[in-house]
Amino acid sequence: TVASGAASGKLLQYEVGGPKVSVQTAYGVEVEVENNPYDPNLMVFMDYRDYTKQKVSSLEAEYPTFLYAMPMSPTRFFFEETCLASKEALPFDLLKKKLLSRLKTMGIRIIKTYEEEWSWIPVGGSLPNTEQKNLAFGAAACMVHPATGYSVVRSLSEAPKYASVIATILKPAHYKAIPGRQISNENISMQAWNTLWPQERKRQRAFFLFGLALILQLDIEDIRTFFHTFFRLPTWMW
Repeated sequence: TVASGAASGKLLQYEVGGPKVSVQTAYGVEVEVENNPYDPNLMVFMDYRDYTKQKVSSLEAEYPTFLYAMPMSPTRFFFEETCLASKEALPFDLLKKKLLSRLKTMGIRIIKTYEEEWSWIPVGGSLPNTEQKNLAFGAAACMVHPATGYSVVRSLSEAPKYASVIATILKPAHYKAIPGRQISNENISMQAWNTLWPQERKRQRAFFLFGLALILQLDIEDIRTFFHTFFRLPTWMW
């Protein structure tokens, strides 16, 4: 059995005592707009800038979020308000309110709404128990990056090798190559799991979890300071 998708986690066993699962949430709209300030030839990525210019407490300060802006045409855009990571999921109504408030403050007027998007991505949490017989891939196998919520690139790059290993160990010739050795489902599964989660990958993920823990502690001003500092570093240090 190969489980895929976060919801299939109920079919799997995970390491005990690991970090609690956090969540990345987002609300997006594809819209026709007037008074768009963004360059229609460029995509805006993780815009954490202060658009309210307020010194008083606001939704922006209490719940750090950022904006994606992807142009479809000079007047048609996809806008998305995203909470990078939080211990508890931000309500979609709150994300929608923040997005509409942001666009209004920037002078962007929505003429028509084509599509809406709601995104809920689990991040962090314990790794799967690699001694179990059931296998997993994608979110069920904790392949989502804990600090960014990204997973597509890793899933696409790992899929061919993972499938090849599973296909190889299921071939009758694979058993004949190990005379006198009893092969169990657990042994087969461990070979596949170790391909997906070798020790180096596990160490790398532990470092990513450190990044997630940091993000969960930062308020909006701390996040802006972090990125401002990061992008002032020389390129060779990235």
